[in-house]
Amino acid sequence: MINIDHFKRINDRYGHQAGDNILKLFADFLLSSVRTSDYVARYGGEEFVVILPETARTKAMELAERLRLKISGQDIELEQTTINITISLGITSYPEHGKNYEKLLEMADTVMYQAKHRGQNQVEVAA
Repeated sequence: MINIDHFKRINDRYGHQAGDNILKLFADFLLSSVRTSDYVARYGGEEFVVILPETARTKAMELAERLRLKISGQDIELEQTTINITISLGITSYPEHGKNYEKLLEMADTVMYQAKHRGQNQVEVAA
């Protein structure tokens, strides 16, 4: 589970059109950063889910950290300014953290919010 940090501030400061553009650019970024066998979906608002079939937790953690570092190092050009975004990520694994998608998403959401509460721009892994 991935959440764009401070997204409400972006909408408030630059407008909803700018926010929509960032969501589209971020979705493109995710799609270009994963394998063709992976799944990327917008979960709601500024939250996205990336499903990595047949992937060890250590590899998921490596990918999450690469995504976090790469997006925080990119400038996003808006009409009148350039901004930088960060993301908070929560990682769960099947079947350790749930045997159905509802439980896995619930746990991923929980650990993602732990990352946000610990300072944002972080990766948190379910225990």
